[in-house]
Amino acid sequence: MVFADSHVHSHLSFDGSPEAIPERMCQKALDLGLTHLCITDHCDVNGPELGYAPLDEAAADREIPACRNAFRGRLDVGYGIELGEATEYPDRARAILSRHDYDFILGSLHNLKGCVDFAYIKFEHPGFDAPLIEKLYERMLLETEALLSFDGISSLAHLTYMERYVRRAGKTVPEDGYRDVLKRIFRLMTERGIALELNVSPIARGEDNYTMPDASLLKLYRECGGELVTVGSDAHNPAQIGAGIREGYRLLLETGFSYVTVFRRRKPVLYSLR
Repeated sequence: MVFADSHVHSHLSFDGSPEAIPERMCQKALDLGLTHLCITDHCDVNGPELGYAPLDEAAADREIPACRNAFRGRLDVGYGIELGEATEYPDRARAILSRHDYDFILGSLHNLKGCVDFAYIKFEHPGFDAPLIEKLYERMLLETEALLSFDGISSLAHLTYMERYVRRAGKTVPEDGYRDVLKRIFRLMTERGIALELNVSPIARGEDNYTMPDASLLKLYRECGGELVTVGSDAHNPAQIGAGIREGYRLLLETGFSYVTVFRRRKPVLYSLR
């Protein structure tokens, strides 16, 4: 059975651990019995405006293909990228993709336009009442829908990323009120051949059994014709690699999916979950 982690960050990500050397990450994956690993370092196209250190593209071009060669026949190593906020600066994003031979483009939205990363918003503040949270959530979904128009995305990362931080503040987002826009997003993904990522990082980091997205949204995606699902731990250090992946596979089976998707050469490859 395929055991694939399709969302992993090395030391080349601005928030990656110094210990997350690609070779060490690959060896850890091999030791854990993974069959496939895709290194998807952060490349937020709005990084200069937010003060993030840029991705060292030259180093990535050296280190990750070298790992692919070193582990060939033992571990399938993919060269990916987590491309954040591509529609904020589409020319920058297209230029990045044109310079490299990526296997996998993980499209992500970490912040609303003109705002900081959701991780830095103090949702516990009394000012973030239910109506304001709902307004931000709706805006997040609409900007996600716009993100899907960017040509080149293989999989949509952690769809409910904002909700993670709302939950940490002890608050909730009423997803039932946004079924129509979620259906539009899922149908657009299906039409464009864009996979949905099942991000299991809350499980991987011992937060709770929450996944991004959760079971109810996986079922809705399935109802909208979605079949392509990638699974990722969102590891930022070797200890997190592969964590939560098996739980993610079980959730996919429970919600009606039969396959997990891995991208190579920007093409989806489906593997049976049974």
